[in-house]
Amino acid sequence: MQTETVGPVTSPDEIPEVCGVAEFAAAAGVKTDTITRYRWAGKLPDPDWVTARQVLWSRATVWDWIQHRRRRRR
Repeated sequence: MQTETVGPVTSPDEIPEVCGVAEFAAAAGVKTDTITRYRWAGKLPDPDWVTARQVLWSRATVWDWIQHRRRRRR
């Protein structure tokens, strides 16, 4: 199931405190499949937590990645 693209966010306050793939994708303004592909290609930061079923990133980690991505695009 794809989530709607709603980002990229403009403030860290717009990002949930803990993000799975869907929340990461929404914050970055891309589809969940894109985040999954980025993860397997090594283009995402390591997850802050790994559970039996999912990987999770903190708000700070997601925001840092978004900011880094914006700087690279300029």
